[in-house]
Amino acid sequence: MNRTPTRLIPRPLPPGVRRDLGTVATLLAVAALAAVVSLFLRGPDRVDRVAVENPHPWYVSVNVRGGDDDGWLPVGAVERESSQSYRDVIDQGPTWTFRFAYAGHTADLHVTRDQLAEDGWQVTVPRELAEELSGDRVATTPR
Repeated sequence: MNRTPTRLIPRPLPPGVRRDLGTVATLLAVAALAAVVSLFLRGPDRVDRVAVENPHPWYVSVNVRGGDDDGWLPVGAVERESSQSYRDVIDQGPTWTFRFAYAGHTADLHVTRDQLAEDGWQVTVPRELAEELSGDRVATTPR
């Protein structure tokens, strides 16, 4: 039996199918690019919780920064004679400086990240701020 070889000639894809394949290829390329970019654009590390204890009779605002050249980031405020916890605080690196302020008076507290972790991520408003406020006869914050 003599067989004649059959030659298959592929038919071109209809225009709509070609367009769909191009769209799929483009979407896959964009998704791959987004995945790679997201690896490099990760946000800053954060600490789950930082607690501030304020044993003094003045309301205190709290700011934090890492190195000496970093700008201050607001953390929040603590009512008089109370404590407040803050969630998702941006990690300031190996050295943290807290600035406590009220009525134009400030006191800074320098602490290492390791010490903060050892202390359970809790800091206390420095006594020096209360002494300064008291010495300048700044009225206490009303309850």
